[in-house]
Amino acid sequence: MLVRWPCCHHFVRLTAVLTLTATLAAGTPKSGLTGDLRREKGVDILRLWGSAREQGYAHGYLLGDRIVGTLRMLLEDPRIVEDETRYEALVRGHFLRNIFRLPDTHRAELEGMLAGIRDRVGARELKLARFDRALDVDDLFALNAMADVVSAGCSSFVAWGDRTTDGGPIVARNLDYLDLPGLKDQHLIIVRTENEDERRRWISVAWPGLIGAYTAMNDEGVVAAMHDVGARPVFQGIRIVPRGLVLRDLIERAAGRNGPVAAIDALRQNPALCGNNFLVAGPSTAEGAAIVYEYDGKLDVSDGVTVRVPQPTEVPHAIACTNHYRLRAAPPPCWRYDRIVGSLRKADQSLDVDGAWKILRSVANETTIHSMVARPREKDLWLSLASRKKHAGEHRARHFTLDALFQRP
Repeated sequence: MLVRWPCCHHFVRLTAVLTLTATLAAGTPKSGLTGDLRREKGVDILRLWGSAREQGYAHGYLLGDRIVGTLRMLLEDPRIVEDETRYEALVRGHFLRNIFRLPDTHRAELEGMLAGIRDRVGARELKLARFDRALDVDDLFALNAMADVVSAGCSSFVAWGDRTTDGGPIVARNLDYLDLPGLKDQHLIIVRTENEDERRRWISVAWPGLIGAYTAMNDEGVVAAMHDVGARPVFQGIRIVPRGLVLRDLIERAAGRNGPVAAIDALRQNPALCGNNFLVAGPSTAEGAAIVYEYDGKLDVSDGVTVRVPQPTEVPHAIACTNHYRLRAAPPPCWRYDRIVGSLRKADQSLDVDGAWKILRSVANETTIHSMVARPREKDLWLSLASRKKHAGEHRARHFTLDALFQRP
């Protein structure tokens, strides 16, 4: 994997190793808690509702053991953070103060999360002896800036119309990420069963403590997926919202048949620090049903966002996405992209869910952490998660419906 900033070596090591081998704590029932944690079909499901702070509190309370255990391991292990002074000065003192920006709503959620963790594990367990202080919101903020610092791979595609058996859209996605001890044990589905300010309800495939999105789907059937692009960081003199939170903003806004098109507003309002391909697809089969947003901090190029739509000359009614630009910069060779496009060309009215899985598995590798196939029109999805011994492409997929996931216990 590529590390983007040599100058933030310690931050990379801090945020990259999101590991914990402890088993899932069941979550003691608590009066008034706006969340629920349970295991369904072999996958941990965290359901949240209420205000931002209430959702954060429930998240922290139900997963407090896992969150604090991970952060303590990272922050107090000298093999990961070699110099505590550098972490305090560079990560907390510079990056989180001068480079990144945490919107008020998200800060309230992380503050609630910290309160929930404290109530779950006790104030004494928050003590970071090495730093002579307690774990705080900035440590949780650093966790949520991970994707801006550590590169990810990923392969995705969307097909519909004369590519699929019923004409309806199929979205498929591999998340390729660092293969670190324990990371594969941390997956869960986080479900926002309600949201504030008339924003969409949504689900994400994530890890404890993350409030942003890498792979997400909302209650309108819109799917969004993050892909890294190796473009150089661009500093525009403005503070940057971590891209996982930008993707969250996008999925919360995208609604109806024009959801993918409308998503551009969320991106142009939040310039990126690094290079991105954001794949967004909805339940419609009309023009604009699937889009790749090539997105970075170069505001002098299309205001920071270039819209890539399906090209009939490449493959009709389909679009593929990996880890390079195709419009903002000349694309280098990519065997994954070529294999996906070649497979889609052959899928003349024959692609179904099983066929989508076959394509995904053909481009999976040992770093494939999770894989998802979704049908936006039917509002259901299949999810495969990596384990310690096998990558996601080697595991059986589990089927979920949005109606069931959004059902509050």
